[in-house]
Amino acid sequence: MAGLNERKKVERELQLKKLNKFIEDSRNEFKSILSVLGWTSESLEVVQKEKIVACPLDSGHRLPASSLSRHTEFCKWFKAGYTREEM
Repeated sequence: MAGLNERKKVERELQLKKLNKFIEDSRNEFKSILSVLGWTSESLEVVQKEKIVACPLDSGHRLPASSLSRHTEFCKWFKAGYTREEM
């Protein structure tokens, strides 16, 4: 019985090491993605604290409330068929 418990303990320690490696790899990949986008984890925290609202012109658009007026102006032009270059 003691041998079985010891084997389970070793298996669980191995699983824990694999899980910790997966978590660390995921964190590193997330940091890499943020870096490519020019974002920081701190900037995401600010956005998460802001109220998220739907665009009145396209309910599929979700954005921070502080960006709504600027977004709505662009969205109105896009819906009318204009491109970013034409604005």
